Amino acid sequence: MSDVKKTSFEEQMKRLQAIVAELENNDIELEKSVALYKEGVELARACREQLAAARQEVSVLTEGIFTPFKELDNEFGNHEEEA
Repeated sequence: MSDVKKTSFEEQMKRLQAIVAELENNDIELEKSVALYKEGVELARACREQLAAARQEVSVLTEGIFTPFKELDNEFGNHEEEA
């Protein structure tokens, strides 16, 4: 699994797609299928961890920077004057 961590997210996704395509092939031996499945599980886990880390980093970076928009009173974005 240490080799998996050394590759980029994009490379991991490409390899995972290749594994899925190969597993969908009916002419593959059982032992090879199991090995590919194991590699795919490791890749999926590594990708999920990278996505969680990136999501956390973005969350930390944007905390307090972005605030929700205030709701507008009419369709043109102008607050209507109260009479």
